[in-house]
Amino acid sequence: MLSRRLLFSVVCKPQQFSLFASQAASYHTIRSLNAADQASAAPKFNVEMLLKEQKEKQRLKELEKKLQREQAAKLKAQRQKSKERLALAAQKQAEKQKQANMRKKDPNAPKRALTPLLWYTTRNFVAVQNELTQNGTITTETQSKFTVVQRELKKRWDALGEEEKSAYVDLAAQDKARYHREMGAYKRRKQANRRPISSYLRFYNDVRETLKKEFPDAKVTELSKVAGQRWRELDAKSKQKYVDEYQEEMERWEEEHGEKMY
Repeated sequence: MLSRRLLFSVVCKPQQFSLFASQAASYHTIRSLNAADQASAAPKFNVEMLLKEQKEKQRLKELEKKLQREQAAKLKAQRQKSKERLALAAQKQAEKQKQANMRKKDPNAPKRALTPLLWYTTRNFVAVQNELTQNGTITTETQSKFTVVQRELKKRWDALGEEEKSAYVDLAAQDKARYHREMGAYKRRKQANRRPISSYLRFYNDVRETLKKEFPDAKVTELSKVAGQRWRELDAKSKQKYVDEYQEEMERWEEEHGEKMY
């Protein structure tokens, strides 16, 4: 088979063949350049995509670290707030306990009974203190003289026989009987001085046992709610009975304790 150049050389004129050959050469040159450009552009496109992917990964990694730091800071702040709340609650509890300890005892309350050891200590404290001072156990440099005397008294008490202790045991028994007697009278006086209970509480005391039978599993607060509802639904005549009882007792109480109220 004849080649294209030979074919064109036979068919075409020399001038036409020369022009055609020149155009064909230009076409092949342009095609070669385009192929080279495409070959060089392909790697460049892949590199750009790779760089974009790396940047995106780096951005996501930094974002993840930022979120972790924010979460850690949030947890730290929550722990700090929790510690502050616990410290505040402990402080309030300590202040409440301090106030309770500082609360004055009723001066009219009976004095507590002493134990046999306390009776022995009360009767012999001064004598033992003088003895320890004379023999040099207690000096001017002794920081807690009371503790030294108490320790010595406890040691001597433990060394006593049952017969020697019996006198102090009897004193303690008598003192205990005195305390119970006075405490009973003290409670009766306090009860007598107590203000009369309200009309509603009188009603509640009357219906409490009935409510317990109706609602055996109910709590005290739940029973109170039921009693309050029934008190509000109570007719005026039945309610007036409790109001009258309260007013009568209140008038008597004010007559007896009117001077103490002001």
